[in-house]
Amino acid sequence: MRTFMLAVTGLVLAFAGCSSDSSGVFEVEHPRAHVASLALVVPPSLVAGQSARAFATPKDSTGAPLTDRPVTWSTSSAAIASVNDSGMVSAVAPGTAVVSAVSEGVSAEASMDVMAPSPPPPAPVATISVALSASSILVGQTATATATLLDASGNVLSGRVIAWTSSNVSVATVQADGNVLAIGPGSTTIRATSEGKTNSANLSVSAPAPVPVATVSVSPSSASLQVGGTTTLSAVTRDGSGGVLSGRVIAWSSSNPLVSTVSGSGLVTAIAAGTATITALSETKTGTSLITVTAAPPPPPAPVATVSVSPSSASLQVGGTTTLSAVTRDGSGAVLNGRVIVWSSSNPLVSTVSGTGVVIAIAPGTATITALSETKTGTSLITVTDPAPPPPPGGGVGWRGNEPAGMTAVGDRPFNAVVEGSWDPYGTGGFTIVSDATAPQSPNNVMRATYPAGFAAGQAPAFTTLVHPRFAKIYISVAVKLSSNWVGNGSGVNKFGYEWTTVPHPSFFFGAYGSGGGTLQPEAFLQDIVSHNGGVFFGPNLVPSAQIVRGRWQVLEYFIQGNTSGTANGSVDWYLDGVHVGSVGGIQWTSGATSFDTFQFYPIWGGGNTSPSITATQTMDWDHVYISGKN
Repeated sequence: MRTFMLAVTGLVLAFAGCSSDSSGVFEVEHPRAHVASLALVVPPSLVAGQSARAFATPKDSTGAPLTDRPVTWSTSSAAIASVNDSGMVSAVAPGTAVVSAVSEGVSAEASMDVMAPSPPPPAPVATISVALSASSILVGQTATATATLLDASGNVLSGRVIAWTSSNVSVATVQADGNVLAIGPGSTTIRATSEGKTNSANLSVSAPAPVPVATVSVSPSSASLQVGGTTTLSAVTRDGSGGVLSGRVIAWSSSNPLVSTVSGSGLVTAIAAGTATITALSETKTGTSLITVTAAPPPPPAPVATVSVSPSSASLQVGGTTTLSAVTRDGSGAVLNGRVIVWSSSNPLVSTVSGTGVVIAIAPGTATITALSETKTGTSLITVTDPAPPPPPGGGVGWRGNEPAGMTAVGDRPFNAVVEGSWDPYGTGGFTIVSDATAPQSPNNVMRATYPAGFAAGQAPAFTTLVHPRFAKIYISVAVKLSSNWVGNGSGVNKFGYEWTTVPHPSFFFGAYGSGGGTLQPEAFLQDIVSHNGGVFFGPNLVPSAQIVRGRWQVLEYFIQGNTSGTANGSVDWYLDGVHVGSVGGIQWTSGATSFDTFQFYPIWGGGNTSPSITATQTMDWDHVYISGKN
């Protein structure tokens, strides 16, 4: 460094590090600023095979950008992502790598994810051919329809959804697996459709020739009546091997209508003393009963020896009715008419019975209905079950019967594909789309979660997520069916889905509560919330008998309300098959005002429970989830 001295009016100035040109003008050299920080921008994710530039900006201690400063680039794993001297990042293989930049000893780093490229879409169906195991069958017989799907190159395609239909279901029906059942004589076309392609095969159904009547027997074979009395004869037709033939026409006649007549239904009326032969004719065969009519005064009434109730047992759904009949007989088995019958129920909470034998089903369970005449009784065992819910109307708003007014739809998924719309595809490997014509909302396609034998507790086969706009109020409607062999987790927790305030913060999840083969109930669960003085697991408190029934489609509806800031005024209401079965209030989800933004179909078998794994494959099906919100 050179020092220059200049005298000005007695003042001496010192200039350090200066230089002058030939004109004597001095130029001051400023010191070079050092790199104090490094601003690094790295692409957060790339698909393997893609490239994108990363940017590193050196800055001095004031935060001002510095130019022309060299930057050295590197990554933690070149096998996942590489970077060249100019900051161009190349995605190599799936994984996570850390990209680093260094300038004048100052470094910065950022991680990035490399994802596998999406697989190519499956080849579309180009042609379809249909074959029947038999083109002509009899009523009551079955046939098997098979469809062969080919792509444009003639390759056979498997695993595609095939929709089967019959052009005339009064002739034959066809199930989802191609099984054809002959219903009535005629012809129909069995059609298969897959991915817009269709083809068909013709089927002819013939009626089997009726078996001829070989014998006719009349019961009773003889009867004695007093003038004015009546009795009802019955005729049984049989084939050559003794088998009973039903639905055959019986023509009744009397050999002496002046003694007794007979109606078309076999009712014999005594007219005058004497004898008459009553004949039952069917096709060319006959059977007879000898009727003896007397004019003697009737004997005193015989005491009741037995009482028989018909039917002897019956199954009813709650709210259903049936009429029982009681027949009184004397010691010889003859029917006694006009006897007083007193009806009673062993369990009126399950079923009641009127004075005329009309039974009304009240609640699930069993009850014995007793008919008393004189001192003799007869019984009928009544079994009452929960009614099968009517399927909700398909499509539109009609099936969302409890959706509050003013809601805005944020999700409406029919489950026609494993990956659909704006739902993220993460963790969908355990889901499949299957066909179920009985699905109540949008048949035939439904989403199936499969739990194979050996599946461990506390896990889900897969999950799928919908991130939606934030709302303080959320309505959820979905149809669910558990397989008939469903075994509940030992913890009692069998989850269906979640609604989150923001993953992984406080949430609500819903499912079926019950273990083993026991009763399953629709429950609401709160997770990681601030407070609720009633716990976090809630059963149906409005209709305690509400049940999730294995093997049956049922519609679940949930309405969730967030709390206002600092107040425990959130709530959950839920419905089963349109019935309001549960309501819980006093919930504080978060300390601030709570709103929700994420829905997950996350069918976890058990919570943190480590009970034994599943021993036989079981399934959970979902049909058409609908979500709406409101602030």
